[in-house]
Amino acid sequence: MSPVIGFTTKLNNHPGLPPDVFSYAWLEGTVEAKLVYLEQAPDWNMLDTWPAGRIFGDKGEYRWQRNAGKTNTLHAVFILDEGKLPEAFEGVLEITKEKDSPLILWGEWVDPEKDPKGNPGGSPIFYARDIPKAQTYPIQSEKAKEKGTSPCLIVRHYHHESKGEFLRCVCLDMKSADEEGKQ
Repeated sequence: MSPVIGFTTKLNNHPGLPPDVFSYAWLEGTVEAKLVYLEQAPDWNMLDTWPAGRIFGDKGEYRWQRNAGKTNTLHAVFILDEGKLPEAFEGVLEITKEKDSPLILWGEWVDPEKDPKGNPGGSPIFYARDIPKAQTYPIQSEKAKEKGTSPCLIVRHYHHESKGEFLRCVCLDMKSADEEGKQ
C-alpha cells in the first residue's frame, strides 16, 4: 500500500482519526505554542485555544488551521504512510515516500550540574540564545544529555509526479553534526 495525502476545508471539528498513529503534538495558539508528547498535550480538540497545529508520529501526520474569516471551519491535511484516510478528506493522492531528514531545533541542553536552578531534574530543557528562552522538547531525558548532539525534528519527504514534494513531521530525536546528513 502506498502512502496517501488528502485535504479538506469543510470540517467543523477534527474528524475521527485512526488510533495509534500519533505520538507528538505541535499546537499553535494565539499567545502560546507547544511541542509535546501527545499523551501530555492539553486538549488539542479545543479549537478556540489551538486554532492550528499538527499531531504526528511514525505512521502519519494530521495538521489543521482554522480557515481565515470562517472560524467555524478547518483546513486540514492528512498524510498516512499506509491505510485509508477518513472519508472527509478529498483530493486524495498516492505519493512516494522518499527519505527522512533532521531539522535542528533551537537550543543546547541545560546541564543541571552547571545550572541547577535552570534544570533541577535533568529534564529535556534546551536554552535557545537566539530566542532567548528555554524550550522543553519531547525527547527522552537520557537522550537529551548526550554530548555533541542537538535536538532535531525528523521530517519525512514524499513526492508526487505532478504536485511536487510534501513534508511531514515524524518524531523528535537527538543527532550529532556527523549524523545529520546520513538519514
